Amino acid sequence: MQPQTLPAGPRGDRPSPLPRLTRLTNALSKLVENLAVALWPLISHYNFVRVHGSLRTSPAMPASVTDHLWTIEELLNAGA
Repeated sequence: MQPQTLPAGPRGDRPSPLPRLTRLTNALSKLVENLAVALWPLISHYNFVRVHGSLRTSPAMPASVTDHLWTIEELLNAGA
């Protein structure tokens, strides 16, 4: 069995984190609610879990939304 690969992003240089936004026929979800549910994990990880190089923290910490980096477990529990 061969490893599964993600389709190339809009510039063709790296995989898209959300392939549903790169397909021409399904550029947007039919319902805004479905799009929000699909984007929630990506945006939340970016803002609460990922350490950004220029900030050296997550964007939520300088914005005083949280006082620590979240774990994936905390992120999933917050969405429940």
